[in-house]
Amino acid sequence: MNLYNMVLADDTVKPEELVQLYEIGKRHGVSNDEFNLLLQSPVEFKAPDTVELKVEYLYDLVKIIRADGVIDDNEIITL
Repeated sequence: MNLYNMVLADDTVKPEELVQLYEIGKRHGVSNDEFNLLLQSPVEFKAPDTVELKVEYLYDLVKIIRADGVIDDNEIITL
């Protein structure tokens, strides 16, 4: 859900951001159908346990920010 919140941070959902969101989901073993269910029924955020997972999570957030080629101030604040 936090990745989706990053998509929403600039008040505009662009196709490039959604593509990136679903690609990240697939990389983490989440199918498109499962991802759609998550978006409909949000779950509580659980912070990553290790430094490596935290860095990977931040990397995923930055990939979403950069997906549409425009970095908005609200995206930076959300990051």
